Amino acid sequence: MVLEKVLQLNYPAFGSILGILGRNGIGKSTAIKILAGNIKPNLGESEIERSWEDLLKLYKGTEIYKLLERIKNGEVKVAYKPQAVDLLTKKSEGKVIDMLRKVDQRNKFDIIVKELTMESILDRELSQLSGGEMQRVAIAATILKEAIILRYYF
Repeated sequence: MVLEKVLQLNYPAFGSILGILGRNGIGKSTAIKILAGNIKPNLGESEIERSWEDLLKLYKGTEIYKLLERIKNGEVKVAYKPQAVDLLTKKSEGKVIDMLRKVDQRNKFDIIVKELTMESILDRELSQLSGGEMQRVAIAATILKEAIILRYYF
């Protein structure tokens, strides 16, 4: 099972960028949910509910222990761009500039807008954006969030 492999393979080092690639159904989203602390790894045994203490005991003395401990303590923040960006208009409405300013936890609004060449769409309504423009808005919103791990779907 992929969860078992996730904990035996490379894992994200803090301060680095991680890309997760793979075919559908291989466990990419599950790995991100584990990193976010939304679920605990079951190590391939779906019938067993593991506690964080069990997992920490199992990995004591390894590098992954530090990561699991930070996840358990809620110190890992994950931000991700949803695959279906067309659904964003159902969750958010208003102008691009207002939405991006609202999520700008890193105070990088001007830099990200410039890097993604979004100046021309800032005053537009989210509902008026093309698919590509909405992709850029979703990427910008993800980058502007305070997070240790960012995930982008393309």
